[in-house]
Amino acid sequence: MASFSSSSSSSSSLWRQSRWLLMGAGVVVLWACNDHALAIPEPKPQVATELTFQEAVNRDIDILFMVDDSLSMAPLIDKLAVNFPAFIQVLQNLPGGLPNIHLAVVSSDLGAGQWTGIAQCRVGGDGGEFQDQVGAGTAAAGVPCAATGLDPGQHFISNVNGVANYDTNMGLATVFSCIANLGEGGCGFEHQIQSVVRALGADPAFPLPAKNAGFLRSNAYLAIILVTNEDDDSAPPVTPLFDTTSESVADPYGPLQSYRANEFGHLCDGAPPPRTHAASFPPGACVSAEDKGLLIPLHTMIAELETLKTDPSTIFVAAIAGPPDPYNVILVPAPEGTSDAGAGIMWPNIDHSCVQSSGEYGDPSVRIKQFVDAFGSNGVFESICAASFSPALADIATALSRILSPQCVSGQLLDVNGDRAADDPNGVAQGPDCAVTQHFVDASGTASDTVIPSCQESSGGQCWNLVTDPARCPASGGVPAHMLTLTPPPSPNGAGLKLGVSCSIQPG
Repeated sequence: MASFSSSSSSSSSLWRQSRWLLMGAGVVVLWACNDHALAIPEPKPQVATELTFQEAVNRDIDILFMVDDSLSMAPLIDKLAVNFPAFIQVLQNLPGGLPNIHLAVVSSDLGAGQWTGIAQCRVGGDGGEFQDQVGAGTAAAGVPCAATGLDPGQHFISNVNGVANYDTNMGLATVFSCIANLGEGGCGFEHQIQSVVRALGADPAFPLPAKNAGFLRSNAYLAIILVTNEDDDSAPPVTPLFDTTSESVADPYGPLQSYRANEFGHLCDGAPPPRTHAASFPPGACVSAEDKGLLIPLHTMIAELETLKTDPSTIFVAAIAGPPDPYNVILVPAPEGTSDAGAGIMWPNIDHSCVQSSGEYGDPSVRIKQFVDAFGSNGVFESICAASFSPALADIATALSRILSPQCVSGQLLDVNGDRAADDPNGVAQGPDCAVTQHFVDASGTASDTVIPSCQESSGGQCWNLVTDPARCPASGGVPAHMLTLTPPPSPNGAGLKLGVSCSIQPG
């Protein structure tokens, strides 16, 4: 259905052979189907564009927003509520209009493990339940929310084939804003990623929250979008990290403040960031401590999320958060009333990695950036320090829309001799040097590949064409894009099938 990845490489006759070898194990069948020459004298300069598309049309997408509701987030949540229409507008402008969406909101609040007596931290917090009430911060955002607009008994937004479960007079963007503007009353030890894992029923230690039933559809794409100004503090339900008896710098876990998640969740140049002196680290020096820290390893939560889909490449992740760099540890005076203040002892703190002129800030989101990057081309990271979230939300929606868009191959197509492939009056490219492979992974994880010939070369069975359709695949730089089509069309039941496409493209 859309491109998940692309790459380019220099061309030669050796390159052409290598590219075809990479398209699948059935290389003998591949050459038999396409009858391309193995050696071409003096090949013309060219590159390969390698794309992966979902074969069957699939406009179902489940979108989960994780909204940090801890202190200092109120003005940032207001921006999300006010600017959310930019996100929806991009999706509404897709060919065919708004996709079939499920849209839900979850907070970052899972409490502070088993520890009690921490301000704003209830044991278990919101438990990953979808937020379905008028948010505490909506008045500040100026969004008119006397009610959420959801139909009675509904806990997330649904608009499938034009059938909505909310007040369409309010509009989808307003309904979302009324739910998502959570205020800042949540626990300051934010479990951003684990809250998502819990909300989707991917945590093997906890059942799916009853409110969240029916949100996740097996054949739908899954989009996870995090909005937060601090790094992920996801910790096991039973953990010493939030020990309330540790109060001073000299105690085992240091003062009871968010710096604990840095000290016991990050490694900077291979060691935990210091507690007793200031330090600055070069870009990229600080990473998740993974199995060497007290937080839940990222690889554990990623693996749990991937179990939700037979094909993990149907998961998309984005974040609006603090950049991971610069990463600076500073020392600040201990708060009045603490024993360290009386002794003149300084406390460690993580300096902001970005500050907005209006006062909002973001702290280094080392783990969140690493989490997003783990999803490759299906991951988008945006800075939370911006006057408006409209550009970031539009960028995320644009990236997301690519997996819902037609199968477009951009660039000047070349034939097997490195010459431009000509278009006939009907818009069908003649002789483009392309290879198309159908890729399928069954429920047991067994993969199989089938080469699909071009319709110019096929003697029967399914074949492919590249056609021009400016409305769905617009030209770029005066060069028309081509849309991949299959004859006969793919079955709607083939949503799990993917197409690997590799074409010779003129560089430049």
